[in-house]
Amino acid sequence: MKITIVEGITKITSDKDIVFNVYGGSAEFNAGLKNQWLAPNTYVGEYEEIELPKEEDLLPPSKCYCNRDFTVDEFKNIIIELRKKEIVYDNGKTVKNIVRDNKGLPILKDGKKQFKERSQYEELGEKLFYLDNPEKIKEPSFHAFTTALNNTFKKYEINTCIRKIHFLAQCYHETQRFGLSYEKDNSYMKNYEGGPQFRGRGLLQLTHDYSYTDYYNYLSNTKFKVTDTDFYKNKLIPFTKRISTEIAYACDSSGWNWLLGGVPSVGKNINLLADGDDVLKVSRAINGNVKNPFGLEERKLFTKLMKEIMNYEKNH
Repeated sequence: MKITIVEGITKITSDKDIVFNVYGGSAEFNAGLKNQWLAPNTYVGEYEEIELPKEEDLLPPSKCYCNRDFTVDEFKNIIIELRKKEIVYDNGKTVKNIVRDNKGLPILKDGKKQFKERSQYEELGEKLFYLDNPEKIKEPSFHAFTTALNNTFKKYEINTCIRKIHFLAQCYHETQRFGLSYEKDNSYMKNYEGGPQFRGRGLLQLTHDYSYTDYYNYLSNTKFKVTDTDFYKNKLIPFTKRISTEIAYACDSSGWNWLLGGVPSVGKNINLLADGDDVLKVSRAINGNVKNPFGLEERKLFTKLMKEIMNYEKNH
């Protein structure tokens, strides 16, 4: 039997053995599971009902990242490459390592030690949310992180390569290279409405009591005010910690801020600024409408590297 899938899920009921010969993917097909590749002449066996995936799910992932999810491996490789491409600096000077052999001994050239530049990957490896803060993401993993990001992208219209590039570059900066989800530095607390309890949290560092309240109301479809004592004590305060400790909230709060909570004088929907590929305006919408947003050069660097890694110019 040869099955050709045009569109949608096809259900087959049979008391016979069924052999599938569809497209010719390389991965094993498990009956009853969606989104699986089918190898030629794969023997499936005797099942009462088998669901076949949609045609688009049988095709290899697109090289472009528009209007589709990241796979876990894709997102992990993006972060690895980003860290490999960023060279470590100390007081404006490039940090270098001695070139060594597999026994750890220096490799000499003309009797002199050789040196190589040190990358952030050599510093950080594949670690996520590793900084020792009072609040941090519980059991971080690339699988959970990728799932939360994909959900955020779909929910908040971060659906094109350029939007994803700008969003991730800004998040990477705000979290110290995906090292934290909680603002530990106390030097800015006096600037935050509501005080230290409303310090930065999440991938884009949600701050101020009114922003936390707006986000809470958005999620719960309520109209609480920060002046409501019972709400403040029993709902808002416990809620703040979820943004810094649960990856789903860390991502979702940042998507909300990106689409709905940006600095109005610059652009509340930051997707539109990302469409214009303007790092300065995107940074101002996140960091405040100031002439030189904090860490602007780093934000520009991460955006540039993200474009290279995601082959933006080639694919667009």
